[in-house]
Parts: sequence; C-alpha cells; structure tokens
Amino acid sequence: RKTFSPDTTTLLLVDEFDKCFELGFRDTLNEIAQRFLRIQNVWLSSATDTPEIPRFLKQMSEREIVRLDFLHETETLSGLSFRTYLLPEEADKAEVLLHLLCTLGDESSIVFVETREGVELLRRQLSRTGLSLAFYHGGMEQAERERALLRFRCGATRTLVCTDLAARGLDIADVAHVVHFDLPRTAEQVIHRNGRTARQGKAGVAHFLLAPSDDLRALLPDAKLTPSPLPTATQLPPPTAFSLLHLDCGRKEKLRNGDIVGALCKQCDVPFEAIGMISLHERHTYVAIASEAAKAFATQRKVKIKGKTVRITPAR
Repeated sequence: RKTFSPDTTTLLLVDEFDKCFELGFRDTLNEIAQRFLRIQNVWLSSATDTPEIPRFLKQMSEREIVRLDFLHETETLSGLSFRTYLLPEEADKAEVLLHLLCTLGDESSIVFVETREGVELLRRQLSRTGLSLAFYHGGMEQAERERALLRFRCGATRTLVCTDLAARGLDIADVAHVVHFDLPRTAEQVIHRNGRTARQGKAGVAHFLLAPSDDLRALLPDAKLTPSPLPTATQLPPPTAFSLLHLDCGRKEKLRNGDIVGALCKQCDVPFEAIGMISLHERHTYVAIASEAAKAFATQRKVKIKGKTVRITPAR
C-alpha cells in the first residue's frame, strides 16, 4: 500500500506474536521482519508463557533480549469474581442464558461461544426475546463485525455474543460481565476471555454455564468455585441509553467530528449532550446519540454538510 517506508522504521512491535505462530505465520513474520533495515528496538507481546524466541529477533538484535513477565498479575485480577451454574442434562442452555442476561440488567456483558455456528444458533434463538444483542465471529463480513463492535462500545447494545475471536486484542472499557456459554478447552482461553472484564482495577464477574460433563476445576484448579442457583429472572433490562446512526459520507469528503456535531445540533435539533461516540471511516460514519433523540431518525433524514447532501439512517 506504500503507506510507510521500512527503510526509516526504527521500532518493530508484534502484538500476540505467539498467536501469529500458532496460526502458521512464523515464516511470514520472519520474512516481513527482514524488510526492516534500521530497527533499533523490537517489542514482542504475548498473553501466555511462550518460551520460543523468534528467529528474526535473534538476527535483528545484537543486544541482550530482556523478558518482562506479568502473567502472574494477569491471572490474579483482584477485581474478578466467579459464578458457576450447574445445568441439569435436560436444561435449555439458551433459556438459562436469557434468564442470566435479564438478571444482569443494564450492565454490559460478553458471551463467549465455542463456534461461529453456535453464535448463529443463539442469534436465531434469542432474536425475538427483546434483548439488546450484537453478534461477532470470523464468518461475518468485516463491515458486520465493525458495526457489532461499535454498537457494543457506544452502548447501543449491552451484550456481545461472540467466539474467541473477541477474546484477544479488543480493548473495550467497562465490561462488567463475561459469560462462558461454552466452556473453553484450555486454561489459556479462560485467561483471555476473563481478561475482557475487571480491567484497570475495576470489578468484573466471570459466569460459567456448566453441563454435567464440563470440568471447570481442571481449568481453574486454584479458584474459589461455589455453584450459584440457576437464574430465573424474566424482566427484560431497560432500553439502552444510546442508538447508532449511519451517515453516508466520511473522511473521503474531508468530514470532521465538528461538522457532524454542528449538522446534528443545528439542522436536526439534537442536543449537544445527546451526541456520543463518532466513528469516521473512509466513505461512511457512525454516530451514537441518546436513544430518545434517535427517535427522530427512525426513517431516513437528510442534512447538508460542507455543501453535500448526507443521508442519516439507523445503523442496522
């Protein structure tokens, strides 16, 4: 894409390099690293204990390789607590999840499912319940995944139902709950999933929906695990505070946040304080606004921004 020059780059940082190796990109990373001629510092990050030192690191640096280990701090999050639910053989797991999400009320949650097929099954099972849900997995188009994360980040939806694709690399603030709908296969997956909550010193809860054959103790041998009663709440949480709007213009039209705020306030009478997150993209833009103000955009509206007619619609 010619967006930067490897000849002038001095710092190389590879995030989750162990996962890159696991997915078969070892040779690709080594090849890419050789393209950088003036690297002075190399940083590699991993959320797991990875003893292997990549070949390119040895070749690129004559200085001592320093290892910084924070795994113990990650695994003992002081604000994280556990709740386990032992499901009988005949239990409808999706129904138990519905009751649990009703119990959590207006607090945000991420529900982890083992497969993308499982995510789609929950989409069909829960789509008519009235819950505020977004779905995220590797089989979705990039634009769909982008919208799902935006809806979750801005508060237009409270719950993200996803595969382990969302367990790494997503920095979403103030996630109160992680729900293990399917038990992960490894302790490493538990760490990554649970790492989405109880961040930056805040409290968080990890919930486990356990079938009779599930062995959580094998994954968390040192955790204090006491079964909780199965949730029974049926009262749906209140409506979300924000809704997401789509504008059919973006950076290509040299659009700025201030242009959007000005158009919404002056032409649509949206209060300034009702405008939340703005996400500018090349050809479109997403804006979170208070749900009460969003009612005025139930159908398409048009505004003028920099002399261009811009269509505003609810983001689907």
